[in-house]
Amino acid sequence: MVLFNYHFHCILHFFPEKASFDVLLKTIFPTIFKSYWFFTAYVVLTLISPLLNLFIKNTSKKIYIYMLIVMIALWVVIPTFARQNMYGEGFAQFIMLYLIGAYFRKYPENFFTNKTTATILAIVCFALLLLSTVALDFLGTKISIFANRGGSFYSRTSLLVIGIAVALFSLALTAPTFSNRFINEVSTCTFGVYLIHEHFFMRDLIWDKIFHVADFFSSPWLFVYMIGVVCLVFIGCTLIEFIRKKTIAFHLSNLLYKLVLFFKSLFEKRKKSEEVSPFGNSSGNEM
Repeated sequence: MVLFNYHFHCILHFFPEKASFDVLLKTIFPTIFKSYWFFTAYVVLTLISPLLNLFIKNTSKKIYIYMLIVMIALWVVIPTFARQNMYGEGFAQFIMLYLIGAYFRKYPENFFTNKTTATILAIVCFALLLLSTVALDFLGTKISIFANRGGSFYSRTSLLVIGIAVALFSLALTAPTFSNRFINEVSTCTFGVYLIHEHFFMRDLIWDKIFHVADFFSSPWLFVYMIGVVCLVFIGCTLIEFIRKKTIAFHLSNLLYKLVLFFKSLFEKRKKSEEVSPFGNSSGNEM
């Protein structure tokens, strides 16, 4: 993570007005300074996952369901309808999603793991998501309380977004396994794509200065433009990450491998020298 962000420091050349010591710290240590909320939450989740796994393994189904209901109420239902984020929302949501996924694995007979049910759930939630925008925008023109609330159901804590995520996860569980070399190669670049386009310098550059996304908010072609921009950003960032992997990361991996072999050989030589007696007699017999 640190090595990846060193590469980004070169963009300070293009943003000299934003150069500062704080920016340098965020660039070198993004996790500590929460430059990437997703990755930061993921690291913390990984650290506490052994404790979560103990809970998953030892708790009863009744308590498990109760825990999920409480978490969904606090970090999905309330933020969706009351527009109030609860404390620890980002990290708590990661724990909630982890427990939901583990619940499907522990109780595979669950209602949502049925392919037909999951498909219907995804379609219904997606349709409601689109309708909510139209309905809230219309109500906003009539009732002031609904003004500027067209995107209320699009946040990551939205009940509809979580419903789509659960449905897609369920469909992935029921889908037949397959292997494709191209897909596998692209999938190894997706984390790099996230790091590139979510970098705090790149956000303004991509969305505001290159694609001018805000200018299309009221355009009838917004949906088409949005899909096109997302595809272009994904392809461009994937190419950047692919080149990085085949050049900088490749040579760096070789260097680290050679260093490991070097120190390993030094350790083995030292170990052998310690096994030999100072008088050249490894048996250690006295005169």
